Amino acid sequence: ENPVERLRAIAASTKGAKEEHNAIGADMLQNWAEFAAPTTFSLAARAYSSLKLAERHPVVHNLVISNVPGPPIPLYFAGARLTALYPLGPIFDGAALNVTVISYMDNVDFGFIACRETVPSLWDLAGFIPEALAELVKEAAAV
Repeated sequence: ENPVERLRAIAASTKGAKEEHNAIGADMLQNWAEFAAPTTFSLAARAYSSLKLAERHPVVHNLVISNVPGPPIPLYFAGARLTALYPLGPIFDGAALNVTVISYMDNVDFGFIACRETVPSLWDLAGFIPEALAELVKEAAAV
């Protein structure tokens, strides 16, 4: 499978989700967070989990992929310069895998969190990323 065609297929399949996200508006979650008490989401998530509500309806999604633009400038912690950022995204009941990508300076870092029962070889999955990116860069350079 050609990596450029794979990327085009991914872009086409995610177009609808992006349109829905844009229709909701980027400020909605921030506005809701300002309106709701800080523990509201936490309490709702715990209730959803403890009541096993994910088992009572079809799986909404089994994969979450997030691309987070990170800072283009160096960050420091206690005087030490950060060399990388490794993102951690949420896993929800019914979802099997979260892949979060964050940029930092000239790097792109990946974070993977998965349900062990559904994705038993998470390290293998993560190991394919450099090869897939190299393939994509090679094909894109030829276009």
